[in-house]
Amino acid sequence: GRTPAPAQARLSSVADSQRSIGHYRCIAARIPENRRDTCTDTHGRAQLHRVRRMNLGFASAILPDLSLVEVLEFAASEGFDCVELMCWPLDASDQRRYAGVTHIDVARLDRAAADAVLAACRRTGVDISALGYYPNPLTPDLEERAVYVTHLLRVIDAAALLGVEVVNTFIGRDPHRPIEHHWDEVERVWRPIVAHAEATGVRLAIENCPMLFTLDEWPGGKNLVTAPAVWNACQHSGSTSTRLICSGKASTSTAP
Repeated sequence: GRTPAPAQARLSSVADSQRSIGHYRCIAARIPENRRDTCTDTHGRAQLHRVRRMNLGFASAILPDLSLVEVLEFAASEGFDCVELMCWPLDASDQRRYAGVTHIDVARLDRAAADAVLAACRRTGVDISALGYYPNPLTPDLEERAVYVTHLLRVIDAAALLGVEVVNTFIGRDPHRPIEHHWDEVERVWRPIVAHAEATGVRLAIENCPMLFTLDEWPGGKNLVTAPAVWNACQHSGSTSTRLICSGKASTSTAP
């Protein structure tokens, strides 16, 4: 597992996270699912409506120095309902910010380990909203790509074992090629991934972050589908896999 960070660094990590998400604490307060509120319609007549509850959580990548149990305890103490748990491989070489964080080691996850994770969730009252792994499955380095795809399939299997419905990830991209030149590659890479997710009952949520922050990601970034126009082009590309992703076999989540 990950080597524990010094106590001072661990406390600093928690303090930084508290500052960055503290202004959401009031929103995170639990609202009874069946609560009814009274309002008035346009004619001044009293109306009852049901308040729908939204679960609020965060991605565990912001707490890289904490263990899984510590992340869940932190979420509970701050009033959060759920956490997206990061599942990078322990030997990940990606050093970009928020990458390489492992709160569930999917390569070694068996039934006993999964039960221990779920027990920790029950004890803290914090759910797992999704498992997260954000590599570049369309990198032009085929050896690197194979590592990413193999691990992504393991994350999907881990989600099924844990009863988690969603895996969050990137489509990926070769930053040196135009968007329109990717469709055949998307078909080859993503058809078996989508099929595997469908077979295991797991949905794929594609984050729209362009991944264009450093020089090695220039000029196109390392994530293909970053805007509605790209999703539309994706849907009309003729690619079976991209149509499956766009039609609901996978879902999308908008990056902030």
